[in-house]
Amino acid sequence: MVGTDGSENAERAVEKIRDMCERWNHEAVVFHSYEHHMLPKNIPISVPISYGSSYTIPPSEYNRIR
Repeated sequence: MVGTDGSENAERAVEKIRDMCERWNHEAVVFHSYEHHMLPKNIPISVPISYGSSYTIPPSEYNRIR
């Protein structure tokens, strides 16, 4: 497994791994991860509840999920 962030150094690492895999007939997994903003801190809900119309994810859980 090789991680990449798209930088020149990461691209060189991917090239090196690719060459090694070809030489030794192995496989590699390339992993790329980034922070996205698809998970809102407040989630609207359609059923009214006593404390409002949205659920707020507790900060500790939000940070863990991120």
